[in-house]
Amino acid sequence: EQKFLGMRLKLGRPLSDTAAPQLKAAAPADNNVGTSVDTQIVLSFNEGVKLGSGAIKLHKADGTVVETFTAANAVVQFNVLTLTPSADLEFSSGYYLTMEANAVAVHLGNAFAGFQDATTLNFTSAGAPTTLAVGDVLFMGANAEVPDAFAFVLTKAVNGGTRITFTDRDYTNASAFTGITNETVFVWTADRNFPAGTIVTIQTDVTGSPVADKGTT
Repeated sequence: EQKFLGMRLKLGRPLSDTAAPQLKAAAPADNNVGTSVDTQIVLSFNEGVKLGSGAIKLHKADGTVVETFTAANAVVQFNVLTLTPSADLEFSSGYYLTMEANAVAVHLGNAFAGFQDATTLNFTSAGAPTTLAVGDVLFMGANAEVPDAFAFVLTKAVNGGTRITFTDRDYTNASAFTGITNETVFVWTADRNFPAGTIVTIQTDVTGSPVADKGTT
């Protein structure tokens, strides 16, 4: 008793992406000195990407291949590619990354151009973490209102990879930390070599991890 008419309309052209992805940021940054030996290499592109068939390799400065990354230690989350070396880097050593032209592609097939030279993304690993003593780190200020934050100054030069642990846990001679609740501990890590006189500000009331203006937490 009822009749239906169906109409098929073609709207515009099929989606086409002719532009290859571009590398927008890298951590460690190119020419970074003092990279932590347990670093990950994080590459951010201007659009969503996927792993292709080409090789991504980490080399020492002399050209020796340290590692070829595979799907086991190369993870893509939309436009961010994270490479995790299977072993710590050597102290105070030069490294560079290479990518073949079809190592990274967008989902419609266009591939990142890649780079095969030793200068596009190179860095130097840190020396051994710096041993700190009383007086090598001084608090500069604190803010207990939103945003909660504090600042400290390094009175001694530190190598990348140096870690400083901060806590706001209360302490008593009678019970030490026993029974203390609603308190926290976090670790600041130097992501490169920092000279004496460097001031670091950490905002602590951020969901997840505190945010530092230098280094990582």
